[in-house]
Amino acid sequence: MSNLYIGLVSEGPTDTIIIQSALQAILDHPFVLSPIQPESPPGQLGAGWSGVYRWCRQIASPNYYSLLQHPSLMLFNIIIIQVDADVAFSSYSSANICDNINNDLPCAEDWPPITRSIENLKLTISKWTHPTNHDKKTVLCIPSYCIETWLAVALFGKSDPILMSNIEQNTNIYNYIYAKSKTIRFIRFKDGKPKKIKSKYIEYKDRLTSEWNYITRHCTQAIDFQNHILFAASQR
Repeated sequence: MSNLYIGLVSEGPTDTIIIQSALQAILDHPFVLSPIQPESPPGQLGAGWSGVYRWCRQIASPNYYSLLQHPSLMLFNIIIIQVDADVAFSSYSSANICDNINNDLPCAEDWPPITRSIENLKLTISKWTHPTNHDKKTVLCIPSYCIETWLAVALFGKSDPILMSNIEQNTNIYNYIYAKSKTIRFIRFKDGKPKKIKSKYIEYKDRLTSEWNYITRHCTQAIDFQNHILFAASQR
């Protein structure tokens, strides 16, 4: 069975670790995951969701109907674009973005539940590459409230029923993780902002893979991501 080639546009390297671990649980055939954005070391586009936005604007072209028609992406079978759901609460100005084309952030609406805000954010992200379109081999990955939610569920969900109550609406997940003992937490704070401990993500990556079915039972955005990956993989 030939490899499935997947390109990943994500907020950062720890997001890549989690998505790689999820794909190992989802796909039953070999794949090669290639991070496209952010570059390593970070280039002029930067990282975070603003880096994803800038990559999308850079790739947008009237010459290509869909992303996989772009010369730099033609070798991929699937393109994943990952942005956390908390971006629905952000503004372009907060990320020093001055060239936004639709002024459609923030787009959070009726939160909770998350459904309307997620749909709004999907529409917003799809416009970032306009006039180049997302096709059936483009998969949006929008973990809620953030991708760390999935890892927290894998590590702590089975022993903490309070955590699992409305887990995707939990806007305090970083504080929850930070409150864990230093030996197991994978988030720290610096100058009031969460900083991710990459070595811990690497340490826990196999745990996320083994607990993926549990994650999908409790996180609607995880099962949404899984379903879209399986559909995209079936299209090659």
